[in-house]
Amino acid sequence: MHRSTLVALSLMLSAGSAAAAENFSCPLLTLASGKPIKAQTLSVFDGPQAEMADLAPDNADTNSKDAYYWIFSGQEKSVWVVCHYKGSKQTQQFALPKAFKRCQVVGRTNAGSNLSCE
Repeated sequence: MHRSTLVALSLMLSAGSAAAAENFSCPLLTLASGKPIKAQTLSVFDGPQAEMADLAPDNADTNSKDAYYWIFSGQEKSVWVVCHYKGSKQTQQFALPKAFKRCQVVGRTNAGSNLSCE
């Protein structure tokens, strides 16, 4: 991911107080062909993706149709979001500011690429 994109994401996510919800949408990925594609899904990790500590949503084992959510408490490492793109093995990832204590998927399905964090 380009440094300017990371800086913009960081500023967008850290703006405002931790009590107010902040929304995030995975950025477009530009393929080598120049074609931009939208993220299909996202994953939440305890630390960078390379450490392979993928966090299951806190309500993943329920029969609820509510949006998936994650509650962060006592995390020593930063929580990272990884954006996955259909038809590509490339991902984009970034750390969430530690001020966020909860995030949930926003949109029509739990396979979305949008989060609301507070």
